[in-house]
Amino acid sequence: MKLSIVITCTAKKHFPNLPGLAYPADFADIHSDHLAVEWLQRVGATKRSSWVPPFKLYAGPVWNAGSKLPDIARNRDIGAELWIASTGCGLVRPTTPIPSYNIRYRNGAVTDTNWWRDVACRAPVDCDVRSIKNLAKRGPVLLVLGADYLALLREDVLAAVVEHKERVTVISVIADRADRVALAGSLISVRNTRARILANVLLARDLLQLTNGPLLEDFQQAADILKKRL
Repeated sequence: MKLSIVITCTAKKHFPNLPGLAYPADFADIHSDHLAVEWLQRVGATKRSSWVPPFKLYAGPVWNAGSKLPDIARNRDIGAELWIASTGCGLVRPTTPIPSYNIRYRNGAVTDTNWWRDVACRAPVDCDVRSIKNLAKRGPVLLVLGADYLALLREDVLAAVVEHKERVTVISVIADRADRVALAGSLISVRNTRARILANVLLARDLLQLTNGPLLEDFQQAADILKKRL
């Protein structure tokens, strides 16, 4: 079974937003209660010919580093494939065409705790797996998420852990004690800026990069958890 590596989308993109898909600028007259329905309608109304796959759409150092994780894994004889958790389009593959958009979760953006379930995972894109729970049915999953994105995917991730705890590993920041308990045995909690670094080092299995730094303890915990799932 392949390891599915889930990273997040980024605000930096190589293409401009399609008309009507920039939040909050294009949604000033839309009440928050109607935002979900309006978003799905607008995504569905865009011309598919203008959509591009994520590997061409997203940009920036965070994306560049995260998108290389499967290559790092494969170089160490770990079969892996990349998935992107997109706030606007849900769970997609790097080759799944999607519209260029701008919408974020929490900071200055949408705060609906059901957004991932009710909107992102229902976006009209062509992808065979639309949730973390279903992704875990296929094999081991490694999620590398910032605090906001873990909050966005919370219910989906918890559902995956309940049914497939032995397959799910989460590298992220969690302050909520209830989530720490719920994800016990699957969570590798790190500072936000260290999650991506740890993922790279973990998959490269390169202890020389760690020396005696603070990543060492995180790496040992991560290695113990992940090796049980591969």
